[in-house]
Amino acid sequence: MLAPFAIAVLCISEPSADYEAAREQLEVASKEANGSQSPATVERLAGAISDVEQFPLELAEDGEGREAWLQAQANLARLHLNLGNPRTAGSVMDAAIIAADGGAGGSLPVARFGPKVIALHAQEIGVLELRGRATLEVECVVECRLIVDGSAIEGLSVDLYLGPHQVYVYSEVDVPLHREVELEEAGLVVEYEGRMPVPVPVIALPVEVEAPARKLVWGSKKPFRKWKLAMVGVSGGLFVGSLVAGIGLTVALGPNGKIRKELVATAAASLEDDRPSNDVNPNSEQDLCVLAQTPPDPNVPSQVTNAAVTEVCVRAERLASGATAAWAMAGVSMVSTAVFAVLLNVHMDDGRAARFMRKHQVGFGVAPLLEGGVTVSGGVRF
Repeated sequence: MLAPFAIAVLCISEPSADYEAAREQLEVASKEANGSQSPATVERLAGAISDVEQFPLELAEDGEGREAWLQAQANLARLHLNLGNPRTAGSVMDAAIIAADGGAGGSLPVARFGPKVIALHAQEIGVLELRGRATLEVECVVECRLIVDGSAIEGLSVDLYLGPHQVYVYSEVDVPLHREVELEEAGLVVEYEGRMPVPVPVIALPVEVEAPARKLVWGSKKPFRKWKLAMVGVSGGLFVGSLVAGIGLTVALGPNGKIRKELVATAAASLEDDRPSNDVNPNSEQDLCVLAQTPPDPNVPSQVTNAAVTEVCVRAERLASGATAAWAMAGVSMVSTAVFAVLLNVHMDDGRAARFMRKHQVGFGVAPLLEGGVTVSGGVRF
């Protein structure tokens, strides 16, 4: 069965205004969004972002304009979050991250939009990294330039996040090509010819009728995913820190620990002062803390027999609570470290047919001709 493939044709028509006008409108809409969260404001900002995207060549060559465009997308995600539309905010953030990445790991400027937007950005980065990347390649019969998601690409091949991408192929001598493509794990090859400015997708085909099911297999696959390494490091650090804290506090509170010795010494000192009413016998079989905290006068429950011993007891209770929390954190972080360590050594295996497919680029394509009809092509590389 063929792997799913989606392609949407974007009609290239003369815009109603030039690029500079679109940029000015984007600036106006962005400023309005900083002071308003009305649905009309959201609509105007989304429209201004879309208008600028109609000029991919100009956008790729305008550093300040591209920065303003990316910030506007992050701002739009913020508005949807504040309006209670988390799904829409996630979709907008996904598109912004993909646009900022440009196949070169570029970053999206989100720091100025507050902790909620920063958290959403980190969440969606994790989702995209988990899905993975694939290679988009353009084959030109004439000299051409490649622009993807508003970013100029060095060369004609780029690794991108899986998902939808805006592809713009520009040439000085031929009609430009502008399409939205869906990049999947098998990758995508786009052929660019002057007489047929239509992308021809090369879809990887399995050797058998049914594509082999992917499965999880044990074994490290380098380079490791950055998020996996980060989570192993964070969880491992928490585990070690919590374990050391738990052991230290437990030893300090033990029968021969520092706190116990201080408690006994303070109780012994109470027998040597000139106040018999505050005596706490350190050799008593009863709990020293109970003896010290018992009111000498039942009618005054706020008083204690020995304030110095009581102070040591209160400190011991706090340390005991800290030890309990440290042991709990050590247990949780130990489990999370083990989980992420397993994930670090697990990857998806495509099977023999899929590996053959990727290595030799077996596939075919169907594309319309301007003069009518279609062409069908296929190929395999050795």
